[in-house]
Amino acid sequence: MTTTTKTKPKSKLDKLPDEMKDLLVNGMSEAMKDWGGFLQMMQKFRSYSFNNTILIWMQQIEREYEPSSQVAGFKAWKTKFKRQVKKGSKAIRILAPLPINKRDENGNTVMNAAGKPVVAFMKFRAVSVFDYRETEGDPLPEKPDTSHVMKDLEGKAMPGLLSGLCKVAEARNVEVLRNISKESMDGAHGQCWFTGENGRANKIQLADGLSILSEIHTLAHELGHAILHNRDEYLEHDTSSIKELEAESVAHLVCHHYDIDTGSTSFDYIMGHNTRNKDVQESMLNAGDRIYKATKEITEIVDKYLKEITDANL
Repeated sequence: MTTTTKTKPKSKLDKLPDEMKDLLVNGMSEAMKDWGGFLQMMQKFRSYSFNNTILIWMQQIEREYEPSSQVAGFKAWKTKFKRQVKKGSKAIRILAPLPINKRDENGNTVMNAAGKPVVAFMKFRAVSVFDYRETEGDPLPEKPDTSHVMKDLEGKAMPGLLSGLCKVAEARNVEVLRNISKESMDGAHGQCWFTGENGRANKIQLADGLSILSEIHTLAHELGHAILHNRDEYLEHDTSSIKELEAESVAHLVCHHYDIDTGSTSFDYIMGHNTRNKDVQESMLNAGDRIYKATKEITEIVDKYLKEITDANL
């Protein structure tokens, strides 16, 4: 019988410039001290990757700035915003992708059918951006109104949000069963079943006796599992705490998107002593963008559904 040894996947940190590695690890260590608070702050940085959010945040903290996503390159400030970077300003260093093209045996770049280079692998390089407080010139553009239909969290709004989350499950062919006996679920508020094809999620159960707010939070959590994990991953005991942290991070971001305060007690329970665990910190750095994408998938479907029911009632 042939046995195989499971090797640890290569970390994203291995692909990063040395100058950025320590800053990212230290940033993650700080973020995990108040993970719920960090996730709420992270909502301001939706146009940036998870790692760049940490890098910007840490460097703003060093300068005693309030967190802000209003950063741009030297040329962008000048041409797009008609502002100048102040003399002597210190740049914020972030990561930019550096695609490495595939080459044939003669050293020539391999092109695809569309005439574009085939990317062999992706590296990253450090680039400079500047905080808006390091610039001067024309007034900054006003922020768009980001308020959405979830103004009233009572009455009709909450059921609409719950129905929207069910639409996310439907899009992934995951059945949602509500009011399941807690006794049959060993006291859990929710369960995600990975009994579908290739170990994918195909059923989510929600316990009976939950308030609608608890149902929303629990369903968002279980959808995090359904999107991010499969049966084999979920059954890996050594990473179970990471999986729970990933799913709860998705639930926290989704609820915060709709102005629902879930608090941070769930993170206190999951984190435990893991805030100083280097393996956990590195795992969360690797998982950060996956959490972003899962949250985006959920909120885009729910936003569309809420807009539809709002328009229908006009």
